[in-house]
Amino acid sequence: METRGDAAEKKLEEQWRECEAAFRAVFDMSPVALYLHRDGRFVRLNAAALGLFGAQDAAQLIGQSIFDRSPAGEGAAHRARIQEALDGTPEPRFTETRLLRLDGAEVDVEVLDRLVSYQGQPTLLASTHDIRERRQAEKALAEAFDLLELSGELAKVGGSRLQVASMRQVWTRQTFRMLDLEPGDTPDFEEGLAYYTAEARPVIRSAVQACIETGAPFDLELSAVTAKGRSIQVRTQGFAVRQEGRTVEVIRVFQDITDRLRREGQERQLEARLHETQKMESLGLLAGGIAHDINNVLASILALATVHRRKAVEGSPLGQDMEVITKACLRGGSLVQSLQTFARRGPRERHLLNLNDLVRAVAGELEARAAAGIRLGLELDPDLPALDGEPAALSQALMALCVNALEAMAEGGSLRIWTLKDGPDGLLLGVEDSGAGMAPEVLRQAMTPFYSTKESSRNPGLGLAIVYRIVESHRGTIDLQSEPGRGTRVRLRFPVS
Repeated sequence: METRGDAAEKKLEEQWRECEAAFRAVFDMSPVALYLHRDGRFVRLNAAALGLFGAQDAAQLIGQSIFDRSPAGEGAAHRARIQEALDGTPEPRFTETRLLRLDGAEVDVEVLDRLVSYQGQPTLLASTHDIRERRQAEKALAEAFDLLELSGELAKVGGSRLQVASMRQVWTRQTFRMLDLEPGDTPDFEEGLAYYTAEARPVIRSAVQACIETGAPFDLELSAVTAKGRSIQVRTQGFAVRQEGRTVEVIRVFQDITDRLRREGQERQLEARLHETQKMESLGLLAGGIAHDINNVLASILALATVHRRKAVEGSPLGQDMEVITKACLRGGSLVQSLQTFARRGPRERHLLNLNDLVRAVAGELEARAAAGIRLGLELDPDLPALDGEPAALSQALMALCVNALEAMAEGGSLRIWTLKDGPDGLLLGVEDSGAGMAPEVLRQAMTPFYSTKESSRNPGLGLAIVYRIVESHRGTIDLQSEPGRGTRVRLRFPVS
């Protein structure tokens, strides 16, 4: 006769068999690779696990050591992971590792071992995920990121992601390089602002704040100073990432435009020089034609005035008038000579000359013309090489520079003329005064023909324009620097053979 205890035990056995059957059904049908192992050997595997290990039948693995499926170098880590699970780790976790298939191929997997009871004995249930596709995706992403970093390095473009909630930011490697920093922990927003100049900080802070509040993008060109004290120009562009009507991130792109701005400045200078050269060429052609015609007219007037002056009684009104006409013609002749000098393309008579001797001769004439209070100083390089040029034209150029300097020092000052050897293939001639100097807008026009800063009662002339033409005809260059109240400095450079 069946007792009440026997009935209860029988019911428990039936429930146990039902639970085990349900477990086996879930285990076998799971798309996740599951296998049971006890004492380091396979006990049961589902179809997904057989596929993972490359087995056609469970018999190929059941009873075999699970450590035979550990690639070289992974065995110790597998044993430690299993021992940790047997010890009953409170929080089981997935571990990335590798398994060895029956065909010898290695598989990247993620494994979670959990201690269970199977067939009445402690057994480990391993849940295993094939992460090969994820690893390939991660590798492709890393390669793409490296390519993006390389592109940023070549283009000198960095990036930043600012998290609005914490005001922490993340920089790309190129952003660190741009600021002469080693890649590491990214500074917060306020710390990052320290690399901008004092004038630029409020501008970028205001732009970022507006981007956070309204989502307005920005595009700025600002000055910055790197960790090594190097000044750079940076183009900063930014836009907002918004969720539910509010900005959660500000993405910024940085580009070092220092070289670009330098090239643009050089291009503008070259364009200005080309424009100036073309203008001078056109004016030279015009001046040459006008000089020839005016010279013919003046020659006729001067001839007639000379004849009538000789016929006139000395001291008579006619004689005095002819004297005025004669002097006017001579002044006109001087202007014609200047026009002809300006129109000339090259020196008429070249020969080797000592520039120091030429400077001493011009200085001798200046001493007679200089007003009281003018100090004239010469600093001449004794090792100056010979210059192939036209003495008269070069003397005229130097005299024009010095006369301008004297006129700029009406209340006295110092005039310094110096020469210096400039490397193996050049020499320098400098004229410096302590006069009134010129404003930037005047300096830009200083070598334009008939432009003058002198009083309106004085006639503007060709002064510095002739200097420019003479220097150019000797294949030289002219550098003119001046500031109001700080005088003028002119440096001429001539090549030597």
